[in-house]
Amino acid sequence: HMLKGLIRAIGAVLTAIAIYSVLGFFILPGIGLRVINQQLANYATVPAKLDRLEFNPFSLELTLWGFRVGEPGKEQIGFERLYTNVQVDSLWTKALHLTDLQLDKPKTELLFNKDGSLNLVQLFKLPASEPTPEQPESKPFPVRIDNIKLADGYLHFTDMRPSEPIEFLYDSMNLELKNLSTLPKDNADMTLVAMGPAGGRIDWSGTLSLVPIASEGKLKVTDGQMKVWWPYVRHALPLALEDGVLNFSTDYTLNLAKDTEMVLSNVSASLAPFKINAPDGRPLVRLERLNVSDTTVDLAKQRVVVGKIQSNNLETWASREKDGQLDWQKLLASQPSKPARKADETVA
Repeated sequence: HMLKGLIRAIGAVLTAIAIYSVLGFFILPGIGLRVINQQLANYATVPAKLDRLEFNPFSLELTLWGFRVGEPGKEQIGFERLYTNVQVDSLWTKALHLTDLQLDKPKTELLFNKDGSLNLVQLFKLPASEPTPEQPESKPFPVRIDNIKLADGYLHFTDMRPSEPIEFLYDSMNLELKNLSTLPKDNADMTLVAMGPAGGRIDWSGTLSLVPIASEGKLKVTDGQMKVWWPYVRHALPLALEDGVLNFSTDYTLNLAKDTEMVLSNVSASLAPFKINAPDGRPLVRLERLNVSDTTVDLAKQRVVVGKIQSNNLETWASREKDGQLDWQKLLASQPSKPARKADETVA
């Protein structure tokens, strides 16, 4: 009788394991994939789909494959694979604990249209939230992630608002975060490296805290092509850039606990070479190299302290107009008056 009871118990355990396996490996992933794609169909304004979902009920590993939002061949956001591993201690530590979160080949197309609208906001139609009475600020859901890795990221940025569209591409972005948490005053170690086909590299390393949002570390830009973002300058000043390469590095501290507090220290920057022209093509400035170092910037206090400035082979051109003004004066004064004229026309 005892042997029969033992056999029954073993059989019940094996049956339970088999049912748990079938549920975890086959049924739950199928249901999850169907629900996700149904929600995407309900709320996405463009084609959106997740190809595959896998779940291991014993190791609690979850993997999503082939997520994309956008017309085929013109996807605006997506990724090849998202992997995460949930830890069992989430049950008794009252915090969702993930050992790994890895995102492979995420893709983002970021577009500001002429009217200032952002493409990502238009991808989903979300139901209007009902107004709720004001409640005291709630704490964020507790989450601890040991390792976050973003591999081979792709970011294409386009801004149609300036008179000349701005466009840049980073097709190799790699981010690592260790020990990220929404628990108060927890710090994560962070490293980011981003590179693009047109040159220009970003290196960012430091610490990051989410509650409150705070960070400190080092930011470095290598061989940044100024032509990429010069239309922002030209929108304010009618100066044409012929050539400009920027190298920049700084230590920084950022804290958003109350107000925006940001201090840049040990700032060093170099322009080599740098050439700007007037709108008609006349040369205005030619510079072989400009170095700025030992500089501090405090955004909250709106204070800049410049340590050293060195320049090599600076050439500038200026001519006096018939009315006695320098052409530089007219160039720098001409742009701000345009919005005022538009305003007058609107009033009229």
